[in-house]
Amino acid sequence: MQKNFSKRLKQKNISGIITMFLIGFLLNISNINAQNKSNDIRDAVRDLQIEKLSPVFNDMVEVVIKGQSNVSSKLQTQNILSDFFKKSRPSSVTISDNQQSGNVLQITLQINSSGQSIQMKVILQDNLITKIQID
Repeated sequence: MQKNFSKRLKQKNISGIITMFLIGFLLNISNINAQNKSNDIRDAVRDLQIEKLSPVFNDMVEVVIKGQSNVSSKLQTQNILSDFFKKSRPSSVTISDNQQSGNVLQITLQINSSGQSIQMKVILQDNLITKIQID
């Protein structure tokens, strides 16, 4: 009886260890995916290649620039951002924050342009950009 109990206890411990390992592995993959998306967005803004973001725009994107909000199509969003960054060319772009909660990822970029500091928040839901806020 004691042997069976010990055997079952060992099996449960091994099962628990494997489960914890898998959860850790999946969380690590999620963090890598978030970092890759952040890098792709940073690079597109830095290199003024906003069109590279278009495939990850939601069908409609809320775009807020200095307090003015619009809900725009993919093409409109691309044009709005391209126009904004042509006028405010980034001299440097860094990722200042990444926050993920479930299927929502918020990326904050710090952009320097002609001596001024611009903060850009990008919100992705289900891997699609749903909101861009520039302050």
